[in-house]
Amino acid sequence: MLPHNMTGEQPPSVLNRSNGCGGHVINNGEVTAAARRLLQLASANCDRHVGLVFDYSLALSTFLLSGFPPASLNNSGLDAIINVVSRVFNAEKGVVDPASQLMVDAGDTANAITCLKLLGQDENATKITEVLLVRIQSNVYREFSFSANCNVLLALLYQDTPRDYHEQIMKSIGLLCDVWWTAINRIESKGFVRASLKLVDLIEKGRLPPFDDIVTKSRIAICLYQACFRTLLEQGENGSWNSSIADTAHAIIILTETRRFNLFRETMDEFDSAINRAVNFVKPSTTVSENPSTKVASSASSFLTEAFRLSALNMSKKLPDALIGSSLREDTSAIPKLIKLWKYTPLFQKIPEWQIRASMIEGTLFRPIVRARRLNIFTRKGVEEDKYFDVIPVAWPTCNYRTRTFAPSCFLFEGMMAALLNYQVDEFIEAVAGVNYADNIPELRQIIDDVIISISEEKSADNIYETLWEESAANGISELTNRFSVNGAAAGRLSTIDEVKRREVLVPLTKFVTHALKHPSILSSSPWDQKNVTNELRIYLQTHVTQSEDNMLLKQGKFTKGVMREHFFRWVRTTSADHTSATYTFNFISALLGSWIENGQDCFPSTQEKYYAAAACQHLAAMCRMYNDHGSAIRDHDEANVNAVDFPEFGVRVIDSGDIEMTRKKEALFEVAQYERSCIEEAFRRLEAHAAGTRSADARARKSRQMEIWRMFYNVTDLFGQIYVLRDIGSRLTVGNGMPS
Repeated sequence: MLPHNMTGEQPPSVLNRSNGCGGHVINNGEVTAAARRLLQLASANCDRHVGLVFDYSLALSTFLLSGFPPASLNNSGLDAIINVVSRVFNAEKGVVDPASQLMVDAGDTANAITCLKLLGQDENATKITEVLLVRIQSNVYREFSFSANCNVLLALLYQDTPRDYHEQIMKSIGLLCDVWWTAINRIESKGFVRASLKLVDLIEKGRLPPFDDIVTKSRIAICLYQACFRTLLEQGENGSWNSSIADTAHAIIILTETRRFNLFRETMDEFDSAINRAVNFVKPSTTVSENPSTKVASSASSFLTEAFRLSALNMSKKLPDALIGSSLREDTSAIPKLIKLWKYTPLFQKIPEWQIRASMIEGTLFRPIVRARRLNIFTRKGVEEDKYFDVIPVAWPTCNYRTRTFAPSCFLFEGMMAALLNYQVDEFIEAVAGVNYADNIPELRQIIDDVIISISEEKSADNIYETLWEESAANGISELTNRFSVNGAAAGRLSTIDEVKRREVLVPLTKFVTHALKHPSILSSSPWDQKNVTNELRIYLQTHVTQSEDNMLLKQGKFTKGVMREHFFRWVRTTSADHTSATYTFNFISALLGSWIENGQDCFPSTQEKYYAAAACQHLAAMCRMYNDHGSAIRDHDEANVNAVDFPEFGVRVIDSGDIEMTRKKEALFEVAQYERSCIEEAFRRLEAHAAGTRSADARARKSRQMEIWRMFYNVTDLFGQIYVLRDIGSRLTVGNGMPS
């Protein structure tokens, strides 16, 4: 740390009111002079306080990376700091602090390497780099912080031949992305943005090999994009970040670096405006207290804050010569149409168009990762183009930024995959399982139960499929079946479904259930949350079969006939709601958040929270189904799928889907959906109020973060419903559709 009043003078804020600039009129010459003066004051203490070299080298490297030419900083102070840095980081003795003989942090060492490299001290920098890498490979550093890893990566990228360090470079960026991908809370990202952009620049210039695979490339693009965009959105009304000079200076550096990033070329005006407002906040600052009794730590912090501030001011005036990162850009051609659709929804009517566009661009970066797994489970046999595929990746980031939740990347990805698979389950049951087992519904129910039981009981992966295959061939239905038979199938009879049709159902069904129940984060959740996932998954799949049965009855004109036919209210809260996947997905996400945030404990620990959460879930599912049916009423009519408006409460079923009576029915359905919305809000209010009760501060903080993510999830689900009201995004069937008129 930097001692107070090192030379009898205060480290000057040269740009303050005493310098004749009024604190608001800045020029680069004054900023450079201020930086030079700060280094000169620091150098006077280098020999007397060798252990403080880390702060000095950090300030110096910050200046150099922010565009100060070494020559402009050249004075006796700079020479003194260079000598001390070279002496402290002695390659022959190892990377140690001679004053304490303690191991120097890897991040400080890497920062010194970058500093020496930028100053042309190549020989010293190379020696220290080799020692650093040996220590890293020997696991001398027991634990790397995120910032230390950023410094190591940057040091390697500034080597003359970075290709020689390619393996360690990719390992470092991989570790950084892993941390960012799973981080529940905010991470300081200045070093990450700087290092990641440098990496992309070197790859595009051919100085490093291209990324090995599309998933690695996409993850890096996503993490880098988020680090930049989230910083922009966190700016306060007064132009600052947290009303802090240091935080605002860091943010200016990030935003200025971002101006070089091709993926934000459509948003440059917003970044320029944010930088200008931030500069106005830090310009008149005097960062060092004039009270001689100020503690050492405070003065050292002021020294570094002044270094960050001057670096930020220097960078803010520099515009990039060229953009980098074009190789990371994905197809954005669908975004203009999607923006128009989003702006029609109540959720996004008041959100600036530039923010929606930037959020959607992030969504396109997820698309290759989602696409890589798009057909891993379901083949999508018998359905048309999946229009929802363009919508899913952009829905989650737009809602994430709308609420400023900044949920972790892993949550966004899991949400996208859950949404994709839920659409595909719907297609699979309607176009494959429902068709192949049209005359053997009880057997289909039995297969679903057998698959879930076998996988949940943790039979080995090698045996699960073969065991299920033998059982599905031998048993048409057994005592475990729900006995919802509509065709009089008897227990114990052999399957009448041929091998090819059975395999078309069993293979993807087994893959889907395995994905849901054997997900690593689900396995690390609490027994209660795991049980709920299993139960809701079974209900979800069995309800799809019920929907297929109801569709058959509808085709026969029997769906709403008979004294035992349930009312719309009961149907929409049970069979209908469960069919939407909302209840299953809600419990799947509960297990994820319990695993990630509550360290494997129940996501909702108390009796009241469990009840309120279940209520919110069921109301949300009912609202979703109503919105879904509102949007797909015409398609469902044409394909003979049961829709809410088919119930007697809405009147006689129309013959022509374009009939004016259909419009009246949809209006009534929309009104009751709004009632379900009010119930959701009340359930969430009670859930949040109870969670804010008598727990520890740490538990309350975790629950607060969890509820932020739940609100965002609610927004995503609501958005899909609102989109359905505006436009049907489901896939039409190419088999088994049509109803005789």
